[in-house]
Amino acid sequence: MSHLYAKSVPVLRHYVTQIGVILHRVDDTALTFRIADMFPAGQQLAIALGFALRATYPVCGKELPDMQTDTANKSELLGWHEIVANSLANLSSADFDAVPKTISHQAGLAKLEQSTDDYITLFALPNFFFHLSAGYTALRAAGTPLSKGDFDGLHSYPAGFSF
Repeated sequence: MSHLYAKSVPVLRHYVTQIGVILHRVDDTALTFRIADMFPAGQQLAIALGFALRATYPVCGKELPDMQTDTANKSELLGWHEIVANSLANLSSADFDAVPKTISHQAGLAKLEQSTDDYITLFALPNFFFHLSAGYTALRAAGTPLSKGDFDGLHSYPAGFSF
């Protein structure tokens, strides 16, 4: 199995599944909530979904689909989630056999060229988790009853538990 596949696709598939869990627990109003001057929760989750493909498609030589990152509508987000989940499910280790040595891309206004390994581990995955965390945090701040288990699919706590 390709080490790049192993460190990206299974992780992204797991957490994209969790985005689906979260989306099924929210309403459109909560998706408009924002922390400070950051993007609204819905847009943060849409960007995270986009990063799931942005982390993998350029590495595999696949063209990125038009990314719907400016939405906060639950119905549109669920549709985008389904596209991303299916796209990741269709990637295989063999797709990572002939990866480029470097990836040229843009991070905000910065133009970067990174080794493929650095691109995935130092840019794409951290950005995926940044936007997932920002969306999750905004939803929690909006009063959506989400737990750490909803975020990672691993933890379990009784209803009403908090730290």
